[in-house]
Amino acid sequence: MKLKPDNIKSITEWKAFVREKTSIMFQAGSSGGKSKLSRVDVWTKAHKKKSGIPVTSKVGEALDKLKTVQQDPTLFSNTNVFEDALTVVLGPNRRGAIRGFGRRVNATKLELFSERDDNISRLEDKCCKIEEQGASTARSKEQSNEPILSPLDKLKTVQQDPTLFSNTNVFEDALTVVLGPNRRGAIRGFGRRVNATKLELFSERDDNISRLEDKCCKIEEQGASTVRSKEQSNEPILSPLVLRLKGLTEKWY
Repeated sequence: MKLKPDNIKSITEWKAFVREKTSIMFQAGSSGGKSKLSRVDVWTKAHKKKSGIPVTSKVGEALDKLKTVQQDPTLFSNTNVFEDALTVVLGPNRRGAIRGFGRRVNATKLELFSERDDNISRLEDKCCKIEEQGASTARSKEQSNEPILSPLDKLKTVQQDPTLFSNTNVFEDALTVVLGPNRRGAIRGFGRRVNATKLELFSERDDNISRLEDKCCKIEEQGASTVRSKEQSNEPILSPLVLRLKGLTEKWY
């Protein structure tokens, strides 16, 4: 960004220009530029001796044709390695290799590199648009004297209106309303290892525990009410062992 000229105001245009000039397809097909070598320059350098003389007479003829073709830009393409000046002079590349890129770079790898550059360019464009939208929003708020709230301030504002969020669903709570949906595989506020599946299991476990606690409380209340009723009727309270012995005695006799 420090190298961006002052006459280019849009960040998107500058990044698109830099991306085009630094892409592998442009570097491969470009025949100009002192800082970066093109595919034609690499092939020419590789087929000359240290003194600058071509390796063979056939190479010399090819270099002469290459100079002639490069004088007419309509005969070749600067952006497509399959239609550049080297391909026009020497013919199509051999199967499994492309001249000027080494033995391990073929058409498939070059296509993958091109797709990678396209994906990177799309992501950069998206980031630039988001940055411009954020900057324009900030400028509009500054012009309208509207205060720019931090996430904590937004959270406090949302919590004041219970109709905007849910207290029982983590996917619709106040934090989700302010920060947006949780990322895939994680839920904010529960650590990195807690996802939606684990949270659901924890919720089921808590429900089972609460049901067991309610059941135990009911049993205790029933036992306490039974003891109180027996105390009021002056009926003796027998221990479980005495009750069992009493039952066995009645069974025998």
